[in-house]
Amino acid sequence: MIYETETNHKSAGIHAWAAYRNARLNSAINASRFTDAQRRRAEQVKLGLEMVYNAKEFFIEYRKTFITVKVNNPTVRDRKGLTLLETCYNNEGFEKCKTKQGFTYRLFKGDFVA
Repeated sequence: MIYETETNHKSAGIHAWAAYRNARLNSAINASRFTDAQRRRAEQVKLGLEMVYNAKEFFIEYRKTFITVKVNNPTVRDRKGLTLLETCYNNEGFEKCKTKQGFTYRLFKGDFVA
C-alpha cells in the first residue's frame, strides 16, 4: 500500500485569504524548479485523481523539493480505479498525506518516471 502520513495544522483563521494567496505565489515561483516533464506528470496525477474521486477542489502546488497534488473534501467514485492508481503511485515512490481537508500526494523530485 502507498506510504501514508497524517498532518496536523492549525487553521489560518481570519488570515486564511492571505495565507491562500501567499501559498499560490510561492507555488508559482517554485514551479520553475521543476522540468516540463515533472510538471506534466503532476498534471497526469491530478487528472487520474479527478477520474476516481469526487471532490470540492483539486489543485497542484509546487514546493521547493516536491510537488503536491491536493484533493479537498474527497469521496471515492471508483474504488477499483483508485486501487490501480495508488499501486502505480506507490511504485513511483509518491507519498500520501492525510489532512483535515482531504489529502495530498507528494511527488518528490527524484521519484519521477520519465
